[in-house]
Amino acid sequence: MTDSKCDPGKFGLECEKTCNCATDEACFVATGGCPSGCKAGYYGEACQKACGPHTWGISCNQNCKDRCIDNTCNRFNGDCDKGCKDAHQPPACTLACHETYYGSNCSQKCSPNCTNSLCHPVNGHCLYCDDGSEGDFCDQPCDPYHYGILCKLNCSINCFQSKCDSVSGQCEQCCPGLTGKFCQSEKEQSDGTSIGIGIGVAIGVVVTSLLFIIAAVLLHRMRILSLGRNQKIKKEKPENIPGIKLESEQHKIYTEAIETEEIDLQVSSSPYTNQNVHTYDVINLQDVEKSDYHKLNI
Repeated sequence: MTDSKCDPGKFGLECEKTCNCATDEACFVATGGCPSGCKAGYYGEACQKACGPHTWGISCNQNCKDRCIDNTCNRFNGDCDKGCKDAHQPPACTLACHETYYGSNCSQKCSPNCTNSLCHPVNGHCLYCDDGSEGDFCDQPCDPYHYGILCKLNCSINCFQSKCDSVSGQCEQCCPGLTGKFCQSEKEQSDGTSIGIGIGVAIGVVVTSLLFIIAAVLLHRMRILSLGRNQKIKKEKPENIPGIKLESEQHKIYTEAIETEEIDLQVSSSPYTNQNVHTYDVINLQDVEKSDYHKLNI
């Protein structure tokens, strides 16, 4: 084999070296140089030198990406062999992390507490928190007095001690007299009203009964007093009635009749005198003899 003739792709005195041309063309047998330039990853007159850690491509004319860790890359295709920084996807590190991943090489998953599992691609902080949680990673529940997105909403003042569910805001317990999920309504007083009405009716019945009893007692007493007065008039002795004079025997007969309540006194005008005198009407003569009756000076 002469130094002017080597198999395609070889060069050197003994044709022991491999050409690194950008195309499949043959290199110069004496020097190994390529008319079209060196292929990716090599540079130099003979295209035998490998690119440095920070360059890549044809004749090593491209720099590695800044997103590559340590700014080093594959000398042939420019991929970041050590990985990506600033939340980009390896190996090329040209695309940002998927929205549910973050960190170096996008190797970390966003917190499930994040709304829709979306987070910042670099630090992983949740873009939004599900209702009822807060914090960078939405891993802290709301305090008892707040609820909703990022715990920014205040619990209703109608909630007992202003405490509510961290997600829905529904009151755990209502203040006295209120009802509803958010204690927004007043309690119906139907049961209490019925009891109150029943008590009122009972009291009214008792009071009315007492009034009737008192009225009956008073009426009874008035009747007794009235009867007493009538009894006193009937038992009034004749000698105390003006205009009546009786002999002792007549007085005795009359008194006995009066005490047995058999004679009523009536005042009438005598046809024979100008004076008013008392006459006696006998109501019951069963116990009074006619002879005694005639003894009365009528």
